[in-house]
Amino acid sequence: MAFITDRSGEPEIWVRSLGGGWERPILRKHDFPNASQQPFDFFNVALSPDGERVACNLPGKQWVAPVSGGRASPATVGDDVATAVPSWSPDSSSITYLAFSGGSPHVAVARIGNQEPHFLVPGTAGQCASAPVWSPDGH
Repeated sequence: MAFITDRSGEPEIWVRSLGGGWERPILRKHDFPNASQQPFDFFNVALSPDGERVACNLPGKQWVAPVSGGRASPATVGDDVATAVPSWSPDSSSITYLAFSGGSPHVAVARIGNQEPHFLVPGTAGQCASAPVWSPDGH
């Protein structure tokens, strides 16, 4: 499982084995570019179904990082503001979340690893009051 803790005095994302036999940090403030120049806090974290990556929401942006360690990278390009908990697709290829665009929240989908703008799901502007979640079959 993945979780957010401030046990070191700063917010970090850690992973833990199901049985609790081990746990370790995977993301810290220094893993993000320009983190020292702005307020910093993790708002949400989601572990991919394949267990290989985590997605997290920092103020205004979705990020993805490997569980094995390494730097996080933005899930999308552009200036739209991501506002909600990321939810992974069953095949771990995409995330969905709420994004503000044009002054309204939309359900957004980002394909991980291609650094393209996210896709705003048509007809969702202002219609979703909670974070979207993928269905088990991916539809």
